[in-house]
Amino acid sequence: MVDIRDSELTRQTILDITAGEMWQHGYKATSLSEIIKKANVSKGALYHHFKNKQALGYAVFEEIFAAQFHEMFEPVLAQDDAITALTELFAVMPSMGCEEDMIGGCPVNTISQEMSSQDEGFRELANNMYQKKVRMFAESFERMQQSGSIKQDVDCRSSALLIVSCFQGMMSLIKVSRDKQQMIDLLDGMKNYLNGLRA
Repeated sequence: MVDIRDSELTRQTILDITAGEMWQHGYKATSLSEIIKKANVSKGALYHHFKNKQALGYAVFEEIFAAQFHEMFEPVLAQDDAITALTELFAVMPSMGCEEDMIGGCPVNTISQEMSSQDEGFRELANNMYQKKVRMFAESFERMQQSGSIKQDVDCRSSALLIVSCFQGMMSLIKVSRDKQQMIDLLDGMKNYLNGLRA
């Protein structure tokens, strides 16, 4: 009988290797044979955990890419003064990545742009992830508005939608420009907008 921990480790290894392949090459160009080789698993082991490439891609998007996305912002938006927490995050963000990150870009952006028009499952996963992020921002802004920290005439959901859209657009611009100064300038613009929401 296979040890549950070994089975879980195998599954996680497959997810991690696939995430790297999808980030570097996109979903369509990701090769199952290359994943099997790099993960050092059998074809049977891969299909034991994921019935096909599509199921594996969905799992990577949801469990790796979307999870990383939310993990970055959830603790920040939980702060009483989320605007200060966000501006502090944006201030250090240019130093968080490496050149490879700039070339690869945001994996959520990459896969959602590649696959949303091709596969309804990917489109739904991407949309659900973006909508969850908008709700996180909106709820955080609403809490600040109720405490008097954000102007009463601010539409919190519209502001949240704008910030999320700007952030995703910024990641696309940085991927094609590979210009860290442009990233800094864009983040400064987002910080200025956020501070303009303050009461």
